[in-house]
Amino acid sequence: FLPESARWLLQKGKTKEAAKIIQMAAHKNGVPLSENARTLKDIEMEGKGETIWHMFTYRVLLVRSLIVFFNWLVASMVYYGLSLNAEDLSGNIYLNFFLLAVVEMASYFFCLGLLDISGRKFLQCFSMLLGGVACIGTIFPVIYGGENEEWITLLLSLVGKFGASAAFAVIYIYSAELFPTVMRNSGMGLCSLSARIGGILAPYIADLVRYNFDVQLMKRR
Repeated sequence: FLPESARWLLQKGKTKEAAKIIQMAAHKNGVPLSENARTLKDIEMEGKGETIWHMFTYRVLLVRSLIVFFNWLVASMVYYGLSLNAEDLSGNIYLNFFLLAVVEMASYFFCLGLLDISGRKFLQCFSMLLGGVACIGTIFPVIYGGENEEWITLLLSLVGKFGASAAFAVIYIYSAELFPTVMRNSGMGLCSLSARIGGILAPYIADLVRYNFDVQLMKRR
């Protein structure tokens, strides 16, 4: 259901099929093509032999890569941090897990509907900001509120999970489109590595917050 990569077709010697895909993409984007571009005449394949280290030799690509890696780390850390610590939320633990799963599914449908309308960058930034603001907001009802305000913490956690899930879904597509073709696999591998680091840190950060909160309660007593 998806067209093959034009670069891959050229490497396999399927010039006519690659030309059709490029013409279709140009027509969809309203970009005129020269005769050489239409027929891919005298095309030269560039980028052969590129390695993962070339990603860090170009300033623009380096900055973009570091930003994307950080996004993967944070999105993964928040996603798993909220998912694995549902027991710390007020109310029934099973209901909390159910609600977290519901908002996660809702975030995927949200992204599916807006991904091509709003664009990858806007949706990614919006999701990260939404999740970040919601998670920061949980500090206030926890510190200054009582049992009557515990529902606010749960609500903000659900909003944070919604934002983190949406950001995690969008970043897969956005990252793949940012990296050059010859470095895409290596770039996505490093992105996944960053996400795994965030997932590893998530439970420890939750334990650290829980420890500090217990210390504050002991000081009050």
